[in-house]
Amino acid sequence: MIYLADTSVVLSSALNPNRLGPRTTRLIRDSNATYVSSVSIAEIFVKQMLGKIELNSPILELVKTFRFKAMSFDVDMANEIEALPGLTGHDPFDRMIVATARAKGATLITSDRHLLSLGFDWIIDSYK
Repeated sequence: MIYLADTSVVLSSALNPNRLGPRTTRLIRDSNATYVSSVSIAEIFVKQMLGKIELNSPILELVKTFRFKAMSFDVDMANEIEALPGLTGHDPFDRMIVATARAKGATLITSDRHLLSLGFDWIIDSYK
C-alpha cells in the first residue's frame, strides 16, 4: 500500500510528532512506501517565506530523516483535480495533494477536516 503524507503530517513529523496518532506514527515508521508530494515541499517553502513556520533544518533534510519518499506532481495528477468538485474553492495546494493521492491510488494521511469530510475511504485521519 502507498501512503501520501499531506503537508500537515510532514510538518507534524518534523516539529511535533506527538500530534500524530498511534496508527499514523506506526504507518510512517513501518511503511517503506510513505511519500510526500513535491506540492507539500513547495507549500512548506511558501509558509517559510511568509514567516508562518520556522524549521531548524532544511525541509528536504527533514523529509529524508523521516524516510518519506518524494513524489513529483505531474500532468496526470493535475488531470485528477477535475474529478474532485468537492474541493472547488479549497486551498490549491490541498487540491493538488488530493489529486496526487487519487492518481496514484495512494492513501492520503491528513488532519484537514474538510478533506476528511469528503467521504473517501482512501483519506485517513492523522490524529488516529
